Amino acid sequence: MIWDYDVVMYGTWDSNAFNLLSDNTINIISDYINKGNGILTGHDTIGAGIGYNGMSKIASKFNIAIGVWGASQSLGYDYNIQWFYGADKIKVSKKGFLTQFPWNLGPVGTVLNVPYTHTASNAAKGNVWMEFEKPGIDVIENGVRKDASILPKGPNYSYYLTTWNNTAMIQTGHSNGESTEDERKVLANTLFYLKQLTHKTEILDNSARDIADPNKP
Repeated sequence: MIWDYDVVMYGTWDSNAFNLLSDNTINIISDYINKGNGILTGHDTIGAGIGYNGMSKIASKFNIAIGVWGASQSLGYDYNIQWFYGADKIKVSKKGFLTQFPWNLGPVGTVLNVPYTHTASNAAKGNVWMEFEKPGIDVIENGVRKDASILPKGPNYSYYLTTWNNTAMIQTGHSNGESTEDERKVLANTLFYLKQLTHKTEILDNSARDIADPNKP
């Protein structure tokens, strides 16, 4: 049962193996998030042609903007544009607890190896910790390929990992269970980052933990 856990990850397989969550399940997840628990959702679980269905129904809780995919306009969207950014390398674009514990992933600019993956008409408006390094890009508007400059300014279309409050979306999952050491470290760090528990008047804030080495005597 979801309430037995502080953090839940959903969608480690491509598009959650194409199993769309029911509205009732989404309502439970929404309540779980509202109560301060952590949710990490994976590749193609928001956007990617499902419109405002499945996890996309609560895309605002992840601060994710969604586009269309193929002829999915009737399912709902923020931008009537289709976009795709993909690569097998990512770079650290933000430094903080997430990039330091339990694994030190390196300073901003560090390049990590992951199985090839991509965004699919989802863009991050929240904190972007990692983004694709030299991605392949494909942008389509009304069936015509366009330059990426037509995309609305503001969101990050090339993100690999984004967080917003106690939620996160990562592009892990396109490889159907394959992973690299770097990707496994990113997943572990993200789950630790999201684990924040509130009990009455006390809070355990992992992001405030002192992880610096002590001064040498």
